[in-house]
Amino acid sequence: MPARRVHDQDLLAALQTTRSTSKLASMFGVTTRAIIYRLRELGVPPAGNHVVAAQPPMPTSLMRAQGRLKTDITDGRVVVFSDAHFQPDAISTANRALLKLLPGFEPAVVVCNGDAVDGATTSRHAPIFGERPPSAMQELRASQQRLDDIADAAGKARLIYTLGNHDIRLHAYLATSAPQLADLPAVDLRVLFPRWDVCWSFWLNDSTIIKHRYRGGQYAPANNVRGALGMSFVTGHLHSMKCIPLSSYAHKATAYGIDTGMLADPEWSAFAYREDSPADWRSGFVVLTWARGRLL
Repeated sequence: MPARRVHDQDLLAALQTTRSTSKLASMFGVTTRAIIYRLRELGVPPAGNHVVAAQPPMPTSLMRAQGRLKTDITDGRVVVFSDAHFQPDAISTANRALLKLLPGFEPAVVVCNGDAVDGATTSRHAPIFGERPPSAMQELRASQQRLDDIADAAGKARLIYTLGNHDIRLHAYLATSAPQLADLPAVDLRVLFPRWDVCWSFWLNDSTIIKHRYRGGQYAPANNVRGALGMSFVTGHLHSMKCIPLSSYAHKATAYGIDTGMLADPEWSAFAYREDSPADWRSGFVVLTWARGRLL
């Protein structure tokens, strides 16, 4: 799909009423192929033209995570990292740098902008040459440890977790394959990461939006700003790390479209599905600075 018109929570909710991929495609005005792709991405691959699973209610944790959180900031810093894809036996250079530098930044807010959890065991990508990805519990434990380390380094900063598509893979898989387990505390991110406030988007001063993903493609950061009518927009998901400033007659202040890159190491085996193809991925994180209520 050239534009993402089907959001994860909407697709999961629609599965409660129909399991037909063609009906889902008609419901959202996209192709059946696009629906099948999205279901696979969520870890719910269809068999033929139907999703073979009893229709469970949408997981409570997902329902409660919907919506936005907001705050105002006059002077201070906000640190944003995304796409950490935490691994049990590895820590990236960017992650080490974040832990070392955070205390000196004295941020007002630290945002984990989605995909802290990889969800490899529910991935649409098949293991290569019998390689076994970390189990769900190994991933979740690693994510707990890494996020606790970041929270400790963040001092008194407010901690925000904006959900990404990988973060909800396990919930989606359980909701369709084993609905009796979907609301277990062991897989509820709010229980696993109690120090972080979970939401879909985080708004600052009603002029900057932080969200895991919005528009897609090479120029997504710029298109995000246009789609938000001139508000600055911070996303992850594409792993590419870039900043595009946009000015216009309609908006006196310059807005910024920002891709936060990935906290993970692009060369980790978790990304072997790239098949040694080049990718415009960059490892790091973003520091946003406000002065007198203005994003610098």
